[in-house]
Amino acid sequence: MVIIRIDSLPNSSSKRNPIFDIMKGIGMLGVMMAHTETIPDFPYRRIILTYCIPIFFFLGGYFHHSTTKYREKLGKDFKRLIFPYLFTSSVIIVYALLFSIHFHMPNVLYSTFLAAFWGSGYHHYSLLWGDIQPIGAIWFLLALFWCRIVYDIIMTKAKYPKIVCLLISILSTVLDYYVINLPFCILPGLSCMVYYLIGDICKDFKISIPVLIVLAVCFILGVLYSHISVTNCDYGCYPLDIICAAGASYFVYLLSIAINKVKFLGICLEWIGKFSLVFLCFHLIDLNCSISRYFHIPRDWYYLMPFQIAFCTVATIISLNLKTTRYIFSIR
Repeated sequence: MVIIRIDSLPNSSSKRNPIFDIMKGIGMLGVMMAHTETIPDFPYRRIILTYCIPIFFFLGGYFHHSTTKYREKLGKDFKRLIFPYLFTSSVIIVYALLFSIHFHMPNVLYSTFLAAFWGSGYHHYSLLWGDIQPIGAIWFLLALFWCRIVYDIIMTKAKYPKIVCLLISILSTVLDYYVINLPFCILPGLSCMVYYLIGDICKDFKISIPVLIVLAVCFILGVLYSHISVTNCDYGCYPLDIICAAGASYFVYLLSIAINKVKFLGICLEWIGKFSLVFLCFHLIDLNCSISRYFHIPRDWYYLMPFQIAFCTVATIISLNLKTTRYIFSIR
């Protein structure tokens, strides 16, 4: 039987594996592309949504190491994920303040502040609090925070951790979609534990050709007949969509191996992936503060994407050279 292995990153080495950074770079560009208004929903946006968010949870699980030092873990994750969230939210709130003063629209400041407090990524369909204005892309930081913390507790305390993790993920998906949109993105974070779990399992998993075929078939069916929106726990066909996302992320892995051989493109995507968290935060600042509109950039995606990439690149380079932002984004 032919086996396709996933190359792991040795724990004893401090050297980063460029393949995984390229994967994150592709994921980050997918997030930016998905947020453009003019890209066709089918098939482009559907394809992008199968991997652009799940891939970060898959990779998080792949490099996860369980610990019982919860307080230490909480502190590290708070600094790494919540500090950037607070920074980005503060910039957006300041912009909303100036906007509300200039246009005499105090409700803008209130709704922005509430959105930053609540932390929803997108409009929800839930019965309770589903209509609260979303903050946007940085919901991911809150979701990943809860996912990592709860996942650690389950893996070290539960008798059957994988089953418990899966059940909590499914229950959270149902509750968020139908019942309640809790603040701080708690339920979407717990919902995404299924991706985190799959990533963790894949550390020692070998992808055979039959498995690869199943992933490919589920990916095609998912794109053609279903949809994924992990932001608000919206799935067309839950089991199929999870496998579809796993397949899409694995294909991005294979694509990243090929891209790594194309020197310039590989280096660019690797750099974006390495600082994808910074990219994400400034991407949201661009969206919420309408920076592209001040430069009169047309709304078409082929104009917006180059501008957004350029803006986030410049903002990231500046952040790398400022002590304050290096601390906020935990840049070593």
